[in-house]
Amino acid sequence: MYYTPPQQQPQDQDDSQWTNNSHQQQQPMDDGLSKQKSLPLRPASDYAKVFSSGNEPEATASESLQTRRSRLRTGRPAKNLQPINVDNNQQNLKQETMLKLKTDLYLKISEQLQLVLRQAQMSDARARRALMDKVTQLQKNLAEIRNDLLGLHSKVNGQKET
Repeated sequence: MYYTPPQQQPQDQDDSQWTNNSHQQQQPMDDGLSKQKSLPLRPASDYAKVFSSGNEPEATASESLQTRRSRLRTGRPAKNLQPINVDNNQQNLKQETMLKLKTDLYLKISEQLQLVLRQAQMSDARARRALMDKVTQLQKNLAEIRNDLLGLHSKVNGQKET
């Protein structure tokens, strides 16, 4: 199961390997890559088996690094440690971020709507009709965003209470 490199045979040292004034042995450079290229590739699961002793259960997603170190050092689980629910925290953070973005968008569209309404009051009839079409579109966008905001508020506030 473990890879053991082949043992190298001792080579005969004769005078043909020595040069005139050099005391260094001349041999081809071996970087170890030529042997590695000939090895068959193994799936990652094989390496996981090699590096774990098999006596320890694998770390769970909720287990912190400190808990794992304590368990590995003492051989038994650490006491009084609560798992962290990372998925719930990430989901809550995403929803709060979405809530902030939607609120900003709602405020910008409201400001734009107010500007368009002011322009419509000062314009002639044809321009006023075009601006009123824009107003109705902005009002539809605001209604959709308002509904999204209400849903996000209820989700974020509901999760914070639990």
